Amino acid sequence: MPSPTEESEGLDRPNAPGLAGLERTVHSSAIFHECSYEFVEAIMLQIRKILLHPGKVLVKEEDAAPRSMYFVLFGTLDIYRLDQKIGSLTSGGVLGEGVLLGILDSWSYTVVARDSCMLAEMTSGVLGEVLQEHPEEAEYFEALLEYFAIRKEELEENEDHLRQSLRRMPCLRQVSEEFLQAIEKGLVHQLYFSEQCILTEGQDSSFAAFLSDGEVVVEAAQRAVRREEVPFVEFRFTMNPEADSRASMAESEEGRRGQSHRRASRKKSMVVESRRSGEDVAVESLISLTNKARTEAMIAEAVAGGLTPGYDVNALPEAAPFGEECLLGLGPSSVTVSVCKLSVVLLLHRAVFEQLLQDFPKDLAALSRFQPEMLPKPNFQDLPICQHVDMSNELLDFFARHVERRIFFPGDNIEPDNVQIFLPKQLLNPASNITYAIVSSGHVRVKTPPGLELAPFGHLSSGDILGPGSILPGSWFWSSVKVQALQICFVTVLHCGVIARGLEEMPREREKVLPLLVRENTGNPNVAQQVRSSERVAKILRERSIFANTSQEFLAEILNFGTVRVFMPGDRILQQGAEGNSMFILSLGLAQVVKETLEELDGSVVRNLYFIGGLTYGSVFGELVMLGVQSKRTASIVASSTCCTWEVEQERILGILNRHPVERTNFLKLVEEHLDKLAAPRVIHHKLFSDFSAQFRTLIGVNCERRLYFPRETIVREGTTGDRMYIMNLGSASVKVAKQSVMQIRGGSHFGFNMICSDKEKYTMTITTDTMCQVLIITRSSYQHALSKYPEMKEVALHLEASERSRQRKQFAGFMKLVHRRRGLRYLLEAMRDGMLSEAKNSAQMNDSNKSTLQTVIKGWRQEVAKSAELRQGDEQLRQFNDAQIYNWLQKRKLRIEQVKPDRERSRWMIDTLSNRGPPGPKPKLEPIHSNANARAAARMQEIRDWSPYMTPPPVW
Repeated sequence: MPSPTEESEGLDRPNAPGLAGLERTVHSSAIFHECSYEFVEAIMLQIRKILLHPGKVLVKEEDAAPRSMYFVLFGTLDIYRLDQKIGSLTSGGVLGEGVLLGILDSWSYTVVARDSCMLAEMTSGVLGEVLQEHPEEAEYFEALLEYFAIRKEELEENEDHLRQSLRRMPCLRQVSEEFLQAIEKGLVHQLYFSEQCILTEGQDSSFAAFLSDGEVVVEAAQRAVRREEVPFVEFRFTMNPEADSRASMAESEEGRRGQSHRRASRKKSMVVESRRSGEDVAVESLISLTNKARTEAMIAEAVAGGLTPGYDVNALPEAAPFGEECLLGLGPSSVTVSVCKLSVVLLLHRAVFEQLLQDFPKDLAALSRFQPEMLPKPNFQDLPICQHVDMSNELLDFFARHVERRIFFPGDNIEPDNVQIFLPKQLLNPASNITYAIVSSGHVRVKTPPGLELAPFGHLSSGDILGPGSILPGSWFWSSVKVQALQICFVTVLHCGVIARGLEEMPREREKVLPLLVRENTGNPNVAQQVRSSERVAKILRERSIFANTSQEFLAEILNFGTVRVFMPGDRILQQGAEGNSMFILSLGLAQVVKETLEELDGSVVRNLYFIGGLTYGSVFGELVMLGVQSKRTASIVASSTCCTWEVEQERILGILNRHPVERTNFLKLVEEHLDKLAAPRVIHHKLFSDFSAQFRTLIGVNCERRLYFPRETIVREGTTGDRMYIMNLGSASVKVAKQSVMQIRGGSHFGFNMICSDKEKYTMTITTDTMCQVLIITRSSYQHALSKYPEMKEVALHLEASERSRQRKQFAGFMKLVHRRRGLRYLLEAMRDGMLSEAKNSAQMNDSNKSTLQTVIKGWRQEVAKSAELRQGDEQLRQFNDAQIYNWLQKRKLRIEQVKPDRERSRWMIDTLSNRGPPGPKPKLEPIHSNANARAAARMQEIRDWSPYMTPPPVW
């Protein structure tokens, strides 16, 4: 489910307009991203639609049932937690994935219909039935459940794990234990899937998020600035010897100049260091002791006002908090948090948080320390990079809009980012990290390794305390410098990725700033010409790429449509496993090719980064994905220095190829050469021919034809004849029946098998490519030739033909049912909305008479709905009147009992006295007397209290 926030926050999906968009809503749901089209279609055939009236409760918080997932078709649902509204869901919204899969034990929010709503419900029983017929999806979901079951057992071993992990958020570090327990009860447990966003930069999401399990990437200005993973997986680097040597060779002559310059500076500083007298060392030691005492005093004073002692963040259970500024109302989210894999996230909404605070005034007073005034607008004019180049106000405004605001608790180590974890230390150059952290409020202490100079601020030394307005260069954090917060510190971070993004969008600023950055690292004075010149890219295209033999006009168009991209050290240019459709040309800088694998080592999981090799000037990568040969990136490309690349997207290349037929022909030949080696194995190992002998499969695999289709080309048309069977090797295509899209097929799918078995068949569907596709074609002649050569396979072929004919008949019947349902829903919706039924004007089945009849039926239906609503309203009013009458009678009865109570007690006392046959004793107190008579009287009184107006006969007073 998307985060249940404000109505306008990404919950309305224009591609899912009510009933008619049910298929798109279900297919686009994140829970089915790893599932086949056939699996989702099987799910759709069994989901049921439910209608909710205004005020109807769909699910209640803390309830384990229903174990269902819901798709909102139309209407609005309000989401509540602890009686506080935390958001809404409208058309296209999805909820209940975690409960459906069993990853979450119960619902953590209440859902109420605001107006008339229609939903599609998928129960866990339906999911289980469909999974029995789809083993690949069953294995996928079983693996998810097994992992989360193990994680659940680990968390259950420590009951306080979840509650204590909330203290990782600085504003909750010192709240009382009672308040923390209340917050734990108010959390919303949410399941997020890959590529879903938890927070969006610039939006006031009104909640904070805690990553409990999974992996996310934090982005600013659409550039990744850091990654967070829970539980944390350690990195292990493996350097290929060849890659190591190539990295060494990459230090060209220009790089050696800069390196020699740095060596000379380092040597000079060492000489100066050696000349320091013993008196200077003694003075520095005294200053260090003074700073240490001052540091301890500042931390003690900062945590003195809290309700609990300050917790060491490293001793707390693992969790990654985000959105603290949104929770405290300090401003909108300064970053975008996107999910990399299936993750469990805990949401703390501001409405719930503020309601809970009312019961804890001391915690409310303690949290008043966090004020918006502590986050002033940053001034970038004092940054070291701005001292060497005159940046435009437009670029500085871009930086100000995309800074990240972070809060650190006293004692925390300030770490602006963690992109350096993807590169080994031998490939990191601290001077190339141009991230800047500005201390907006609070004080910090700097601690450096021995002998390290804090460039560019040479006057600072280890142990110095810095106040508001201080600038912390990113090079410090790559040099093992520790910066510790001494008070509650608000830090504004300008990430190097944001700087790179700004340079991408502003070419004039790029020509000024990028040469400075590269010159600082390499010492090459001619780098400005390299950055400005597009001739370098044209030269690479002619000499080292797939466009080597193309015309000048073709290259000129590519250069016009290409995009300059800038990456800083540690940035991922390409991500292994990600989908893409573009290629890159490295025109400046160095990058590393990295293969990532997860391995189990000594009982723990380790992420192994295997460095295959280095990329230098002129390298071309990503071309196989751009060509359509591969659908996903097979390796990661990580920048090890400031890099400038030229990106060319597939869609633009294909548009240019349509205007250049010669290059188009050459391009097709080149792609087919790459794909030829993949063609025969696809046929030989295809599951359709699994019952045939290896010789038979090899024969038809070798003799199959290969053909490449560009996007939006038609492979076959519905109703035409032919003698070919098609197997999708790569790419995706849409299937249409009766001019309506009913399915999408990808690599491995096949169609037209009956066409090679008989000459009396016709294609029952139209296939149109969505992307560049390679299709393998088996002709009737080659298939019959294989059967004649291996006659023992004819019986297998007859059995396969019968099963395929039955499957296609069943599939076509399902498609036609889907088409008729869509048509009926479209007519119904247009009539309900008083539409013109545009398609009905030209339809023989929808003449004016039928249209008039349908409109009459819809009008009558509306009247019945209105009448039913009036009756329900009358019933509700009568029920409320009866409830009020009963309540008034009960109040009168209670008052009457209180009035006769003294008389009844006096009568009971007289009866007890006379029964004992003695003189009247002292009048007892009105407390109940434990005796048989008293017991009988108490029983009688209980009968009177339990009596209601509906008892027959009525009691005697």
